[in-house]
Amino acid sequence: MNEIPINLSAWPGAMEIALPPDLPSISVVTPNFNHGKTLERTLRSVLGQRYPGLQYVVVDDASTDDSPQILDAFEGEIDVIRSPERRGQYVSINEGMSRCRGDILAWLNSDDIYLPWTLALVAHIFSRHPDIQWITGIPTVMQGGAIVAVGRCRPWPRRLIRAGLCDQRHLPMVQQESTFWRRGLWETAGGLDTRIDFAGDYELWTRFAREAELVTVQAILGGFSFYGTNRSIVGRETYQQEMRRVQSAMDADDQRLRRRMDQLHWLGRLVDRKARLPRLFGVDLSGPVLRRCLEKNAFQLERHWYPLNRAQG
Repeated sequence: MNEIPINLSAWPGAMEIALPPDLPSISVVTPNFNHGKTLERTLRSVLGQRYPGLQYVVVDDASTDDSPQILDAFEGEIDVIRSPERRGQYVSINEGMSRCRGDILAWLNSDDIYLPWTLALVAHIFSRHPDIQWITGIPTVMQGGAIVAVGRCRPWPRRLIRAGLCDQRHLPMVQQESTFWRRGLWETAGGLDTRIDFAGDYELWTRFAREAELVTVQAILGGFSFYGTNRSIVGRETYQQEMRRVQSAMDADDQRLRRRMDQLHWLGRLVDRKARLPRLFGVDLSGPVLRRCLEKNAFQLERHWYPLNRAQG
């Protein structure tokens, strides 16, 4: 990732972006548990865009910090669901989604943010392209209120996502904070699996990919706030264990694809390590072998790419 020190405090609360006449409604769900230190920033990153078709649902999972008081201050701007007892992040998100009325859905955790242009750009894409079912933006990391890292926006065919290959080992993960989808896709997929504690987004993407292609957007839509004690960071080992359980339950075709990608992953690492050598073990790995391997496995990486300028034009 490339370092881009952009201070969010210098950005306006909203961007003047022309909205389409056939404005889609957007519902965003924020689950929260004891994130009073970051909750207000998250709320303002959504509400500050002044998107006219927004429904914002916040589900507080029995917080014991100042989160309830912060939510009270936004009364009338957000729909608040308060749980009397702790139920877990994915139960909260599913409940929030059940209250959503929007055409387009997403969830944003209470320590992450949207960018000032996010909702307007999302509205442009979905209103002008009715065939698109879900999108994701450029993976972005924030720290201390600033963008500190930006990844590359790669288009991955649904077959690879469906097989669980966006697991950070084979391919980069689909960033949840930057992902939006149509209501029908959520309803068809069936929502989050509440038997999973950490890797619920990863599992959900595999089911989304069974229904539709993921379209990548050449724009920063959301940011993952890194502060070292993130739930996903602290629970990384559990996250990986849950990913493996999801992968082991996949069908035979997906398992075969994973095995093929494992072979290519090993070969790719071998080539990278020996890139300065013209031949390795008497075999030329500079191109022909790897190319034949790719052709044999028939990985056709179609480019499902949606440049930002198409959304503005």
